[in-house]
Amino acid sequence: MRKVLLSFFGVIVLVFGGFSYKVYDNYKSREEKINHVLEFQKVAFKAYSKLMSGENKEAVKLYEEAVKLHDKDTKTLLDYSTALAKMGENKKSIEMYEKAYLSANYKNEEVLEKLAKANFDIQNYDKSIKYYKEAIERFRPKYRYIENIIIALDKQNKTDEAMKYFAYIQEKSPRYFIGKKDFDKFSNIYTKDIKSYDLLPLYDTTQNLEALLSLGEEYEKKGLDDKALKAYDKILYQDVNHQKANEKISNLLIKYKDYEYAIVHLETLDNDSLDVLNKKANAYHQIKNYEKAIEFYEQALKLEENENIYKNLASCAFRMADKDKTMKYLKKLKELNPRMAYNFEYITLLSMGHEIDEEDRIEYHIVNTWYDLQELLLKNKNKKGKDT
Repeated sequence: MRKVLLSFFGVIVLVFGGFSYKVYDNYKSREEKINHVLEFQKVAFKAYSKLMSGENKEAVKLYEEAVKLHDKDTKTLLDYSTALAKMGENKKSIEMYEKAYLSANYKNEEVLEKLAKANFDIQNYDKSIKYYKEAIERFRPKYRYIENIIIALDKQNKTDEAMKYFAYIQEKSPRYFIGKKDFDKFSNIYTKDIKSYDLLPLYDTTQNLEALLSLGEEYEKKGLDDKALKAYDKILYQDVNHQKANEKISNLLIKYKDYEYAIVHLETLDNDSLDVLNKKANAYHQIKNYEKAIEFYEQALKLEENENIYKNLASCAFRMADKDKTMKYLKKLKELNPRMAYNFEYITLLSMGHEIDEEDRIEYHIVNTWYDLQELLLKNKNKKGKDT
């Protein structure tokens, strides 16, 4: 079977290889540009691999080389900044964040957040507040942004203004600051008389909970997610544990990949459905809290044995460096979906910077081509069965 597949793959390579040569015969002037891009990608990938393995000094050298080849790739500039920060080169790190900010063809939230945090870490509070405010204005108020604004303002002896930001979170999520010792000072002087900072426009005038829920759903249908969020938020001002409103808000926040803020609302929901458990697990997975993610994935398995859940469990266990659990989940995944298990292993090796040689790549394509053929044969068999 392997020889047959190799022959089949060889034919595909010859057909597409011949076609590609003809294409490049017509575009020889582009060859140098293509080689330049490929060289940049190769160096940037090596740099990222070094960064992921903790070899920060080597990563910095490679990123410096990559940026010389192409200095307008936002992701590379961000990773270069991270490597510099890990080496303690904070000033140069911020310069690279600024460059990433200018290189983005839109106001990238990740760039703004990293710029704000980098300035915060070196106690450049004015710039930090400026970038956090821009992130809030252009995207959505995230609690971690507001937390750092509160601390930055307090460091500048602007406690009254800091209290307005504190009141904003306190009104929306009264339990949020419980156990956060850095904010005890604010908790002790907070009263409901303190007016919160006006981060969002005024809500619509209705106070009826059912009307607000319907209003939010109508806004969602029209694609007006910001207005929908405001309507659902208004429900929480009256009932902080309102299940439907918290569910609606968490769905929208997940849609925009705001997992940290989504978790605040997801945690108010009962763990009685597969959908809720998966959302909680996925959100914790995204913010790299793998222990909590595994907790909820395991609960979800009790309701339904699912190949995607096992894949996510294997991913979490792998990132926690728990070899035994990773192998246990992969074994179950192979029973349910061998192809998914194989692809997971291959992509995991690649993402960790392991060298993948040409033989490995060919095997990967052969295996997937074989699975494709099996699916096609099964589909044709089922179709013939229906025709008869």
